[in-house]
Amino acid sequence: MQVFKLFFKIAKKRVLSAAIYLGIFTVLLVFMSMNAIDTNEKNFTVSSIRMTVIDQDNSQTSKAMKQYLSNYHEIVDLKTDNKDILQDNLYYQTIDYVLFIEKDFEKKLIAGNTSDLISHSKLFDSTSSYFAGQQINEYINTLTLYINGGFSINDALKKTEASLSDTNYTNMIDYEAKPDNDASSQIIFYYFQYVSYIMLSILIVGMTPILMILRKKEIASRINCSSLTLHSKNKQITLGCIVYSFILWLILMIIGGVFGGFNNLFATKGLLCMLNSFIFLLICISITLLISIFTTSDNVLNMIANCIGLGMSFLSGIFVPQWFLGDTVLSIARFLPAYWYIKTNNMLSGFSGDKISYPNYWTYIGIEFIFFIAIFSIYLLASKQRKIKE
Repeated sequence: MQVFKLFFKIAKKRVLSAAIYLGIFTVLLVFMSMNAIDTNEKNFTVSSIRMTVIDQDNSQTSKAMKQYLSNYHEIVDLKTDNKDILQDNLYYQTIDYVLFIEKDFEKKLIAGNTSDLISHSKLFDSTSSYFAGQQINEYINTLTLYINGGFSINDALKKTEASLSDTNYTNMIDYEAKPDNDASSQIIFYYFQYVSYIMLSILIVGMTPILMILRKKEIASRINCSSLTLHSKNKQITLGCIVYSFILWLILMIIGGVFGGFNNLFATKGLLCMLNSFIFLLICISITLLISIFTTSDNVLNMIANCIGLGMSFLSGIFVPQWFLGDTVLSIARFLPAYWYIKTNNMLSGFSGDKISYPNYWTYIGIEFIFFIAIFSIYLLASKQRKIKE
C-alpha cells in the first residue's frame, strides 16, 4: 500500500489549503441554504408611497378617492399645481407619485364617460408607483360599476370602499408538498441541494493537485520502476480518493446535521437524501480522476473547476430551480448527473410538487450510478492510454 500511504502524505501537506477551501465553501453553503428559506417565504405587503393629489374637480367622488388613497399612502400636500415644481419634487424624490384629478371628474363618471378622468406623473420604473396606479384604476372601475348599476353617488362610494377593503387580504397557496414545514426540516433539503456543487468543487480543487503530484515524471517513474503493477497502482490511488472523499462527505453531513438538526438528518427523508448525496459523491470522484488525467497546471485546474462546477449547477437546477428552466435547457441537463441528483432531492422535499415515489427514487439513483460507471470507465481507459503513450 505504498502508493496509498504516499497519497495521504501529500494530502497531509496540503491539508491547510484544503481546509481553507472547505471553510469558505461551507460558509457559502450554509448562507445559501438559509437564504433560500428566507426567499422561499411568500409574503405580500402593500407598499406605501409619498403621493401628491391635485384635485381640480373638488367634488364628492374626487374627495372620496383621495381619502381612500390616504389609507394606504402618505399624501403630501405641496400646495401647488405647477407641473414644473411637481416634476422637480419627483426628480429629487420628495414625492413618488403625482395624481391629477381632472375637472368634471364626477360628472363624467355619472355620464358613464371614463376617458380623461385622471392623469399622473411618477418615478421612472418604480414598481410601487405602478401598484398605486393599479389601485387608482381599480377604484375608478369599481365606482363606475356601482354608478352604472343604478346606485346613488353616496351608496356607490360606500360599496366601493367596502369592496376594495376586502381585497387587501391575500391568501397565498403553497403547492410545495412539505409536511414538515419548520425551518430546520426545510434547511436540510436546501442544504443537500447546494452540497452537490460544494462536493464537486472541493474535490476538483482539493484532490486533483494530489493526483497531479503523483503523476509528476519523477514520482511516476520511481513508482513504475518498482514491481507494482498498473492495476495495483490505480487501485491504491482510487482507494485513496475514496477515503479522502468519504472524509469530506462525512464532514459535510455533520455540518448539515448541526444546522438542520440531526433528528431531521436521520429521519427517513434525510437518510434518502444522504444516500443520494453519497451516490453523487462517487460521480464527483470519477470526474475528479478523469480531470487529473488531462490537467497539467493549477491555472488550468481552476478554470476547469469553475466551468464544470458552475456550468453543471446552473444547467441542472442547483442555483436556478428546475421548474424555472426552459425545455431546451432541461433536455440538455438530462445528460448531466447533477440533473438527476437535483430531481431526486426535489421529489424528496416536495419543492417541485412531485409526490414521493420510491420506484422513481430508485430509478433516479440507478441513473446516477450509471453515470458513475460510465465516467469511471472513461477514466480507466484514459489512464491506460496515457500509460501506453508514456
